[in-house]
Amino acid sequence: MPTKSPSLSSELPIGSGDRDTELAAFARSILDAAHHEWGDRIVTEPGTAFSPRLLYTETHYALAALLLFLIDRTNREWLDLAESRLRIWNQGEVPLTFFNAMAICVAAIVFKRSAENHPGLQSILEELVANTREHRRPAYKQWCGNNAYLQQVAVDTVLLPLARGRHVTDENMDSLLTEFRRYLTPEGFFYDLPREGTAQEHLLPPTYIMKMLFLAGLCHHLHPREELAQLFRSGMASALPLLTREGSFSYFGRTDNSPFAAGLTIFDLRKAADLSPDLTGEYQNACAAAERYYQTFPRTPAGVLRSNRFADAESDAELARSRDNYAYVGQYSLASCAYALLGRYWFPLSNTSRVRLSGGLSGPAEAGHYGRKTSTSSVRPTPAATSNDLGLVKLTRQNSELFLRTRSEITSWDRRYLGPTILRYQVGSRLLIGAISRTVSTDGDPKGSRLLSGAHKVTQLFRYRFSRGFDQLDGTSVGFVPVVRHGAVDYLPYKAVSIETSPSHLRTRYQMVQLHARGFHPCFIESIELLHEHVPGLKPKQYSRPKMRLVDFIEFSRDVYLEQDRCRIEDRLVGDLEGKTILFSVRSFPCASIRLNGMTKLQSMIGWGSDGRQTIELYEAQAKHSEIRYECDIELGLVS
Repeated sequence: MPTKSPSLSSELPIGSGDRDTELAAFARSILDAAHHEWGDRIVTEPGTAFSPRLLYTETHYALAALLLFLIDRTNREWLDLAESRLRIWNQGEVPLTFFNAMAICVAAIVFKRSAENHPGLQSILEELVANTREHRRPAYKQWCGNNAYLQQVAVDTVLLPLARGRHVTDENMDSLLTEFRRYLTPEGFFYDLPREGTAQEHLLPPTYIMKMLFLAGLCHHLHPREELAQLFRSGMASALPLLTREGSFSYFGRTDNSPFAAGLTIFDLRKAADLSPDLTGEYQNACAAAERYYQTFPRTPAGVLRSNRFADAESDAELARSRDNYAYVGQYSLASCAYALLGRYWFPLSNTSRVRLSGGLSGPAEAGHYGRKTSTSSVRPTPAATSNDLGLVKLTRQNSELFLRTRSEITSWDRRYLGPTILRYQVGSRLLIGAISRTVSTDGDPKGSRLLSGAHKVTQLFRYRFSRGFDQLDGTSVGFVPVVRHGAVDYLPYKAVSIETSPSHLRTRYQMVQLHARGFHPCFIESIELLHEHVPGLKPKQYSRPKMRLVDFIEFSRDVYLEQDRCRIEDRLVGDLEGKTILFSVRSFPCASIRLNGMTKLQSMIGWGSDGRQTIELYEAQAKHSEIRYECDIELGLVS
């Protein structure tokens, strides 16, 4: 069904000073860019070999278009566009599960409750809802995060019945609450992995905490129940003091610094402001900052949002190195619009609830260069905030903000969960240290070597595993993580024995873990996984545990001091160190000046992550006694 792009000429522009209007106008500009780029063709993603109908782009495109109409009900072409995108997508076999099922059900519910009349959109929504089936039991057994499993539980128990015009039973609600509580942490967060049956540590990527809170808030709004409200309020109250001054929560872990996360966060903060009268002002302040942050995401030449904050990439290859391989620009752009607009539609700002940030809102932040400036609009600084569940400490002093990791999840097989480290350091409007790199220039683990296309490739792969191990478990590639290296074994800080915090000081003491990072054990893991991938009758192995054990013969302690315009790290290793090599790396944008005393520079690397391209410098020291100390000073350098 050919459609034309809804005209934006009559819409109020971004920068009007009205948050609701600005958010809607920003979303319109993204949908307009998508329509200009793909027209009546299905949205495609560069570098993908599978059908775009397997993604959830089109269903969220349609939901966002529907919400844009319902916000002001003036341009019915948005309804035409919503119908068109669903019909373009609904050809052949399409996955009516997880994200797609959620978006379709929400669109059907919202459209039905709006009492609007559009026969074409009503027809396609009814068809898709009728074809949707419950899927939570198969989903439980699938290799997916708990965020995806809970999404399917929400569809089956609440969204699908409401989309079909049925009542939500008490049994369904009890089932939903039971599953949410299964993955609940003491502070009100939800862990994304594992589900069951493995010895993997609990992983809590903040992006997916926000998604699971979004699901709880979504279900509560459509079918209120106090237990859901309590789950949502508890999680958001714990997240609030841990937000950056830009209102972001996704500064480490999977899908970090993404528009997908930003859209979810905007919904969650608007919902929290509506549901928590005693904290409305704080949530509104945070949400105003989050919306401004969202509107400063870099764009592609086509005008949709990039999948993270990396704006000055010199090639598509650089962008690919910085993002998760499932982070697609069209999908994340349009999904983020749908989530942010749903928050805008359900929780608009009333004249009595508008809260301006201290100092007012600034214009869009300058983004996309080394040591980028960030928005000076900010959540009111919190002197110190901690999370035991996340292993996180936030220190704030005047115009400086420092986020520190106090734990490590080695079984994640992802360097973004290794620690203890600095996650983010900002002075004024300058980001000195950004998110942990997803890939590093020294990584040498090509995917093609696992395809068994030749004996030479397999031999090279095992040689690499023997000498280098797994890149994602290399603590020297993270930054600010001490590594004690002895032959094939690395010793890393692991279990925090004590944590002491003050507004500008963190003192921690750790038990070390022995990790067989190189040698025969990585080769053994690789061989088992290859067998499971290629031998008929064996299923791909979902999880392998690194060979690791806690040790008592090395102890690590760290002091971190935050001053007005610099931070200082003082580290001390004590124990059986003689004959071992101590390695320590730092990562930063060029605007940072870093001095490391007590070690010798070994090499420089480049790291690509969600905040952009950072330099990683590796230092070493040879231990001659049972104790070694070093200090690292970080401050804002000369800015060109």
